[in-house]
Amino acid sequence: MAERRMFSAKITESDPFYSLPTNAQALYLHLVMLADDDGFINNAISAANRIPGGKSALKSLIQNRFLLQFDTVIVVKHWRIANSLKNDRLKPLSYPDVAKRIFVKQNRSYTDHPAGGCKSLYEVKTGIHLESAWNPFGFPIEKNRKEPKRTEPKGTEQLDSMPWFQKLWEEYPEGRRGKKAETKEAYEASIQDDQSGAKAFEMLQLWKRSEQWAKDGGQYVPYLANWLSRGTWSVRPGKMAIPTGGSGNLGAAELEAIQRVLQEEGGGQE
Repeated sequence: MAERRMFSAKITESDPFYSLPTNAQALYLHLVMLADDDGFINNAISAANRIPGGKSALKSLIQNRFLLQFDTVIVVKHWRIANSLKNDRLKPLSYPDVAKRIFVKQNRSYTDHPAGGCKSLYEVKTGIHLESAWNPFGFPIEKNRKEPKRTEPKGTEQLDSMPWFQKLWEEYPEGRRGKKAETKEAYEASIQDDQSGAKAFEMLQLWKRSEQWAKDGGQYVPYLANWLSRGTWSVRPGKMAIPTGGSGNLGAAELEAIQRVLQEEGGGQE
């Protein structure tokens, strides 16, 4: 069993998670630590029995779809949002039959309901289409891992390879950027494509001119990682504090981004 697992604040700091009973929240933590590299758990009942009211806590997690149940196997629904492994560390699927019934959504969470454009976890892991003529029985095939070793760039070079992340980093209030590595993880979990990255950049221009961020010298500006993981990047601020006249120091790029966002959908909140 692995000794390290990750949690996403997008999940554990959400209102639905806080609405769970405290024993269910505690059980969720233990189950994530017990899960295999794909978020599968075969001893959830044993873990639940170690916590007071654990059986009802497990039932609550399943009913609220933080966990998906497949017979005796429990799957952490949001596993891939917080946890991922490099290709050279991946292990074969422990439960390939269950993996064929799990689908990976665009936001990287699992679902037991097939949706358009979503691949099964089995296909994602093996690269094998379930109806492939050359593999009609869906036998897992080990990928060729005899690839030359690849060394990752050190320092911030790898972080800077993401253009919208770098733009957000440079534009965000300097004292509230936080640690770049942690912020990059929040970006990868929250921003799914270049379109979302561009949207976040445009929203940042609005938030930088909002009353909330301008109040009391900017002490209410959240750290960039929190602004991303809590989904604030996708919400327009309630009130703007855009200065007027030549003293406002609004650049052409900021004005263009603000005007573009305000014009979308008639300026209504998403």
